[in-house]
Amino acid sequence: MFHILLFIIAFLLVYLGFKLIFEEGLKRDRKNVKEIEVAKKMFDLDGAKVDNKELLNGVSIVNAFIISTTFVIVDIIGVDKFYWLLVALVVIIVLIIICYSVYGKILHMKWGNDKDDKKL
Repeated sequence: MFHILLFIIAFLLVYLGFKLIFEEGLKRDRKNVKEIEVAKKMFDLDGAKVDNKELLNGVSIVNAFIISTTFVIVDIIGVDKFYWLLVALVVIIVLIIICYSVYGKILHMKWGNDKDDKKL
């Protein structure tokens, strides 16, 4: 029960932090938010179809999930500080690869270029 509560609190804090950062970036400069440009190139998205606010909300959710899951997994394992960092690094890399590949496929199905569907 403690770990579920820890996950929810960490998730909400990280999500709200990313949400505030991205909203501030959209207010300042709508065209040059780096996460939007990287997602468009990496997942072969059609720039005219992409809803920037929805894309950044999804990135915030994915990042919050990755960070809070890593935090809870490392807390459950309960190892020494050096190994704590090593386990956290391995877990975070694996989660980034898995979560962003799934999110990229979802984005490509939603806003992808129709010309080149063989890329993914």
